[in-house]
Amino acid sequence: MSYLNDILEDKSVLRSIISIYLVGVIGFILIRPVIILLTPYILFLFGLVILFKIFVDNGKKIIPLYVYIFLAGLFIEILGVKTGIIFGRYSYGNVLGLGIYGVPFLIGLNWVVVVFSWNYFSSNVLKARNFLFRSLSAAIFAVIFDILMEPSAIAFSFWKWNGSVPVQNYIAWFVISFLFSLSLKNVKFKSNLPWIYIIVQSIFFLILDIY
Repeated sequence: MSYLNDILEDKSVLRSIISIYLVGVIGFILIRPVIILLTPYILFLFGLVILFKIFVDNGKKIIPLYVYIFLAGLFIEILGVKTGIIFGRYSYGNVLGLGIYGVPFLIGLNWVVVVFSWNYFSSNVLKARNFLFRSLSAAIFAVIFDILMEPSAIAFSFWKWNGSVPVQNYIAWFVISFLFSLSLKNVKFKSNLPWIYIIVQSIFFLILDIY
């Protein structure tokens, strides 16, 4: 376990993440269909890496939180897709792989990664020691992340809206991210990899949005 942890803390891992997303930007411009095909596998792989790093920081006690946010995230998304009450009227495409009731399993994983990573950012970069401030700031940055992600996600056919993206979606993102963050009160935020990963992802979406 310690050997794997040393590998993941190595700068080569960070270089690999940055390189893959840089290739993604170039590939989106030149070979968009191939990049779209590879996207779910890349997200799944990096998601597991981030979850492993968080596990190293916290041990087995973190697993129930993984399960809670994954399942709750899926449940909320299913309600959202079926009713339109939570986020607005939207539906997922087939790009993100297998799912349940119209929601890809990868979306549940994404909720786990996004919530934890922005809490790592708030703790390690903003130095938020107050539990409520950390949760609040993490939720705000999660909304900013979604704002950056939406244009590219729509272009990648991850999901589509019945019209433009509603303000309701961002309000829901804030509330859900804040509530999930509240469950991380006793989490240890030691590693830098989770927050660096979410920053790289944000820059990736920003570049695509500008392009």
